Amino acid sequence: MQGKNVALVAVLLSLLFGNFGCHTKEGKPFEEIGVVQQVIHNSMAWAKNKDKDLLYSCFPEDSSFLILNPMSRSITNLNELKKVTEEYWMDPRFKATGLDVRNLEINFSKSGDVAWFCAFVDDYGEWNGQKMAWINARWTGVLERRDGKWRIMQEHFSFAIDEVEEGKSGFKRMN
Repeated sequence: MQGKNVALVAVLLSLLFGNFGCHTKEGKPFEEIGVVQQVIHNSMAWAKNKDKDLLYSCFPEDSSFLILNPMSRSITNLNELKKVTEEYWMDPRFKATGLDVRNLEINFSKSGDVAWFCAFVDDYGEWNGQKMAWINARWTGVLERRDGKWRIMQEHFSFAIDEVEEGKSGFKRMN
C-alpha cells in the first residue's frame, strides 16, 4: 500500500509542477525530493498570490542565509527579505504574471540534510502596467533541513553575459 501512495504522490506532483521538471541523483527517497522541490517552487511561486507567509516559510528565521540576484542588493536575513517584500513585491503596482522553471536538478549530501539545486527560470511580471521579465536566469541554491523542515540557505540568480549580449538572456522590459 505504501508503494501505491508514493506512486500517487509522484503523479500528483508531476501534474502540479509539470513545468518544474526535476532531475536528481539516484539514492534519495521520492518523498524528500518532493518536499525539497516544493520549497524551491514556493520560494518563487508565492508571488502569484502575494502569499508572503509562504515565501517566508522557505527561509530560516535567523540571519544565516543569503540571496544574491542580478541587482546590487543582496539579502542576508529574514528582516531584510520582509523589508524588500513589503517595499517592492507587495506594492500594488507589482503583479506576478508567469513562471517557467526548466531543468531543475536537485542533489543531496550523504548525510541527507543538505540539498543543492540548479535550474533556469523565466519570471514574468508587471510594474505599474509595464510588462517585464527575467529571461533564462540561472538559479542555484542550497537548502538545509532544520528541525525536520527544509529551508533555503543560499540562492543565486545570474545571467550568462554572452547570452545577455546576444539578447537571449537578462532583464527585459516588454511591450
